[in-house]
Amino acid sequence: KDAAALSNILTGRGTGQIADALSNKGFAYVGYAPRYTYAKYQNAALPMFLPTKIVSKQGRIAAASAWGKQVGTAFAALHIAKSLGFEVDDDPRSSLYGAVTLPNGGKVRLFKHFTEPLVLLSQLTQGKKDRSGGVRGPGSYENASLLGSYATKKLSPVASLAYDAAAKERYDYATGETVPFSLDDPESLKGAAYRSLVPISLQNSIEAGSQGDALGVLLGILGIDYIPPKSAESAGRR
Repeated sequence: KDAAALSNILTGRGTGQIADALSNKGFAYVGYAPRYTYAKYQNAALPMFLPTKIVSKQGRIAAASAWGKQVGTAFAALHIAKSLGFEVDDDPRSSLYGAVTLPNGGKVRLFKHFTEPLVLLSQLTQGKKDRSGGVRGPGSYENASLLGSYATKKLSPVASLAYDAAAKERYDYATGETVPFSLDDPESLKGAAYRSLVPISLQNSIEAGSQGDALGVLLGILGIDYIPPKSAESAGRR
């Protein structure tokens, strides 16, 4: 039982009653991979789950070892990148925490699945660092805005389209700006369909190709979280 629970957490399925409930098809119409998102938080907080979710001594040792290896690998990789002269975003208040800046200005995030919960917690408790280096929050208004923005990014394609239509605007990830949106506008629908249905790694690969960035195209094809230079300039606003 412990082995199954740990395996489910590490593979993105999560464990427990909440994870089981999130596997309901109804949630899939509202949220994008809700069970996977929940599993990421269970994984990041694995030491706190040990007493309740993993009861045997062997299971707890295996879970602690798995968590330690993830943390150790992430810190070692980022330390090596720094020692080689690469710029590394090491501020957990930044949305690009853990990102390594390549010589062409593009950014690679190898551990986003693990750092995402830490970033959200840091931004809620210490404020969010923007692109200019300033910090907004923490505060009730800023935190409500932050959680609202985070929730909208986790919507399913259908729910996201409905939300944009109701708000009459959508967030343009390429520019970091909010742009008008209307169901009557073919360009709006085209942009929404592209953003909702095309995998982000493929979107980044296509954008990298439009910038003549061969490395970015390759990384996108490989499914590595790569942000092309122009997008990286606006990513700090997210």
